[in-house]
Amino acid sequence: MISISKLTVTTKKGATLLNEISATFTAGKIHVVVGPNGSGKTTLLRTICQLQHPYKGVIQIDGEAAQSLSEVRLSQKITWTESEHATTFAYSAEDVILWGRWPFHQGSPTNNDVLIARQAAEMLGISDKLSRPITTLSLGERKKVHLAKSIASEAPYLLWDEPCGPLDIRSALDLMKLSKIFSSQGRTIIMSLHDIGMALRCADSITILKDGKLAWSGLAAGEPCLAALNTSFNVTLNEQGYPLI
Repeated sequence: MISISKLTVTTKKGATLLNEISATFTAGKIHVVVGPNGSGKTTLLRTICQLQHPYKGVIQIDGEAAQSLSEVRLSQKITWTESEHATTFAYSAEDVILWGRWPFHQGSPTNNDVLIARQAAEMLGISDKLSRPITTLSLGERKKVHLAKSIASEAPYLLWDEPCGPLDIRSALDLMKLSKIFSSQGRTIIMSLHDIGMALRCADSITILKDGKLAWSGLAAGEPCLAALNTSFNVTLNEQGYPLI
C-alpha cells in the first residue's frame, strides 16, 4: 500500500503545485488520477517516486517512509513511466527495456534478465522492434518500449503518467487489459488518464485533483464519483463517463 498524508509541493518561487494532499492507494488495485490540465497529476506521481523535491508531508510505501529508502531499494519497489520520453541516443529497444532490470543486473544483464525483457516486449506487441534503435520508432512504439521497461522491472508498484497518450485505441484497450491482469497478480498500478470513460471502466479507485488540491478520492463505481467528476470538470457525464453534449 502507498499512503500519502498532507503532501504539499511548492516551487522555488513559492508557487503551490500540491496543497495538503492525502490519499491511500491499496495494493493489488488499479488507481487512476484525473483532473484538468495543470491540476497536479504529474507532480503527484513524480513526488511519490521521489523525483520531485522538496516536499512537505509523509509518503509511505508498504509502511516505510519513501525518503528513507535507498535508490536501489526504491527502484525495486516502484517504477515510473513519464508521459513524454526524450530520445537522444539510438539505444536499441531491448537495451531500453533492460534498464528496467537495473536493480537486479547492475549493468551486467543475465539470460534471465533478457528473457524477462523479451516477455514484457511480447506483452506490448513490440517483439519485432527489439533490435531497432528507439530513435527510429514512432511515438506510440516508444511509449510501448518504456511501458515494457516498467513491466520488466517486476516492481510491485507501477506508476504511469498518461500511458495511453500516444497509443491507438486498440493498444490503449490492450494496456488496460494488461493492467487488470497485473492487479489480479498483486501488482499495483497508479496512472493518470484524460479519458474519463476509460478510467471508470478500468479503475478500482479514482482520485480527482483540481488546482493542486484533492477534489475527491474513492471507489470508481457509483454516483458519488460521477458527481465529483461532473463538478471538477464542469461537465455533465453519463454513467459511462462520456460528456453529454
